[in-house]
Amino acid sequence: MSGTVIYGTRAGPFCIAARKLLRERGIEFEDVTLDGDVALRNDIRSQSKRDTVPQIWIADQHVGGYSDLRALDMRGELESLANPS
Repeated sequence: MSGTVIYGTRAGPFCIAARKLLRERGIEFEDVTLDGDVALRNDIRSQSKRDTVPQIWIADQHVGGYSDLRALDMRGELESLANPS
């Protein structure tokens, strides 16, 4: 993995909010849909140690879910993590 990747569902409110936040910050991301893919969802659950969506990775670092992403943004750390110099 590299860059920013969101693993989530198409209609989940926190998945939608995470995509919106990244777009607002001008951060490009890969959007991987887990809808209907039980094996991939189980793999992401195993990697993240979490059962919720979205699960977000930035530069091979597991960030967590939407609340974690929003907290990074509120601290002013999101853009520098996603777009290192």
